[in-house]
Amino acid sequence: MMQRFCYHARGIDHIETGDPCQDAFLFARCGRYIVFGGSDGVGSRRHSERGSRLAVASSVLYVASHLTADMTASEVENVIRSSFSVAYHAVAELARGNGEHPRELDATLCVGVWDGTRLSWGNAGDSGIVAVLATGAYVQVTHQQHDANGGMLPLRFGPDTWEFGTVAEPVAAALIATDGLFECLCPPLMANADQPVYVPLARELMHRTETNPGAWRASAVYLRELVRSDPRFHTVDDATLLMVFDPERPPATIDDEYYAEPDWEALRQAAAERARAAWERTTRHVRRAGSEARALGGASADESCAEVSS
Repeated sequence: MMQRFCYHARGIDHIETGDPCQDAFLFARCGRYIVFGGSDGVGSRRHSERGSRLAVASSVLYVASHLTADMTASEVENVIRSSFSVAYHAVAELARGNGEHPRELDATLCVGVWDGTRLSWGNAGDSGIVAVLATGAYVQVTHQQHDANGGMLPLRFGPDTWEFGTVAEPVAAALIATDGLFECLCPPLMANADQPVYVPLARELMHRTETNPGAWRASAVYLRELVRSDPRFHTVDDATLLMVFDPERPPATIDDEYYAEPDWEALRQAAAERARAAWERTTRHVRRAGSEARALGGASADESCAEVSS
């Protein structure tokens, strides 16, 4: 009995400015599959909400209309890959029809196909997927895509930047979260840890066992309030979270230690140490050049300034 859950809301900034929500999402059923996708319009673009809506609709509907029973994982991935091309060209054509550059409709695209066990996916940009395996382990499925300068790589950047895959183990539940919420579930502080997922928070969302319709309706109300009000989910961005799960086949439970709160202070110290080490590597050649200059009798930069001032 595969179920779905969605949270979708305008961000604080857009509420204050009166701008529309630039996120978009869509679910579709196709036989034994649930296809679900989210798209996050780039805030600096004039009409990114148009791009996000068209991208996710084009991709999800294409996938849902091209899946067949008993497809292999690679075949499902190929359908998702083709759907990204369809979305890419649909957005570009809309921009041309409106006399705009396609960048004005820039958006991310993240799509999952789940049959209750197997999860295949595609991703372009900084939205992302988190899954809980049947074994009870929580995994970060996708990674946010950025260039060397930290800029996000939207769908428009093309096939060389898109990523596709299938989770190797059976999946009990999965979610897609747009930028802002995704970092709450996979905090940057935990990116280099053995477990990059904030498990206590992910478990509160994803370990669902409500098979009774009344119990599930109450749970859905609770989950929406959790994402809306819990400080662990604080974001000023537009927020979209899509989840698929089967309450009749919840993930296994691991020992209590697995669900313990992370040691945030230790994570902060480790991050500070990595930053110091990176700074040391970056400035090493400058310090070496200064040492060589002093060894040759040259004046330091401070000394040269002092001489000019005098």
